[in-house]
Amino acid sequence: MIKLLVKIMLACCLVLPVAINASPQLIASYSDIENQLEMSQGSGKLAITVESFAGMNVKRASHKAQRAEIWLGAKRLASMQADDANVVDEGDRRLFVFPLIELNAGYYFITIRLYGPGVLSARQKWNGTTFQVGIHPLKVSRVHKVIPAFLW
Repeated sequence: MIKLLVKIMLACCLVLPVAINASPQLIASYSDIENQLEMSQGSGKLAITVESFAGMNVKRASHKAQRAEIWLGAKRLASMQADDANVVDEGDRRLFVFPLIELNAGYYFITIRLYGPGVLSARQKWNGTTFQVGIHPLKVSRVHKVIPAFLW
């Protein structure tokens, strides 16, 4: 009985590669999969706009950030100061419009850090947020984040 099972298993293993090599439909479907994999590899662009605002309520006060940075892990991708050309002041709001960042296709965790004008801050150094973004080949992923820079 065991010898029969071994013979059947060996026969299946030997027939399977022959069937795959002999079938033109399977070969065509494998080449389609390879083409899709090649298309998913590549690079795309990331456009980030960060909005900081000044305001106050009963519990908290927020100020307009003086500097904004984009981080990918421990690597800083971009940084902007309040007096840069792509920074727009609109009353109590400040928009940091970052230039396009080119990244390989995939999903990334991006951290945005906002730095205030003074040393007074409840979070010691910076306020910010971390989020996940998908980069797709030959496309631009756009992100707009509104982040308060709380004093306390």
